[in-house]
Amino acid sequence: MSLNKIITEATEAHEVDGVINRQAAINTVVPQVLADQEMTELCVRSHVSKAIASNVRSRSRASAHADPREMSFFGLDDRHVIDGEENDAKRASDLKRTEALTRIEFAGLIRRRQESVNADLAYLAKLRNAERVTRDIWDRHPDWRWGEVERAHALRQRAA
Repeated sequence: MSLNKIITEATEAHEVDGVINRQAAINTVVPQVLADQEMTELCVRSHVSKAIASNVRSRSRASAHADPREMSFFGLDDRHVIDGEENDAKRASDLKRTEALTRIEFAGLIRRRQESVNADLAYLAKLRNAERVTRDIWDRHPDWRWGEVERAHALRQRAA
């Protein structure tokens, strides 16, 4: 069974009223992951990768506070995740010092950040629109959950 399938089943099994009990889901997933050596390695590598990035970020912030001369003139982070070569999957998420970025890498970083911002802004617009359109329903039923508000809106639309 794939990790995605294991996680999907665990989250579905531990969801009540739209809230997933993550600790219970983790307790369901871990024994299944540990029973599969390849899956265990995949999970450990993913976790260690995130821990490395977090460690590097916190060390960079700490050193910048300790010695103001270490801070970027422009306030940029000390390191960034860069894209590896397309044919080199192992380098797909290397951390590189900002001072060592080439112009192409710097431009790629700007492009990826802009794509991320655009996606966030598009989703924010959807959230704001949904709230604006259904505001009167939520005003009348402030204790309702979003699913109830959305169903009431759908019924209102069908009746119109």
